[in-house]
Amino acid sequence: MAKMKFTDGVEIETGGKLRTIWKRDGWYVVGDGTCCPVDSAADGADLIARLKPKSEPLPHPPTVAVTRQGACLVNELRPVKVPRRRKRDRRAGTLSVECMECGRKFKTRSMLPSCPRCGGSDIDLA
Repeated sequence: MAKMKFTDGVEIETGGKLRTIWKRDGWYVVGDGTCCPVDSAADGADLIARLKPKSEPLPHPPTVAVTRQGACLVNELRPVKVPRRRKRDRRAGTLSVECMECGRKFKTRSMLPSCPRCGGSDIDLA
């Protein structure tokens, strides 16, 4: 029997039939050497239905099972890295400026800024 041990102390037995289990960090579909995280028991049942062969399996390369939490190779013990979308840095491209008419300091992204207090366009970089 294959057993996976994670750094947070969770141990998962991956042998046996495909089944859905709950551990302290979430739901998993395990069995047949597979360990895939899923969002809920219902998602696990859907994944098991997709993974179960309809007839005798043919020799083919490993299948990738994709869930909302990531992806894993079926019948393999190594996870597949799924690129995550990087969050946009909201501070990028902002300018710190000072209004020369009223003295207010503010931040803007505009290349032609105007003061939010007095509406002046005589602006200096702060």
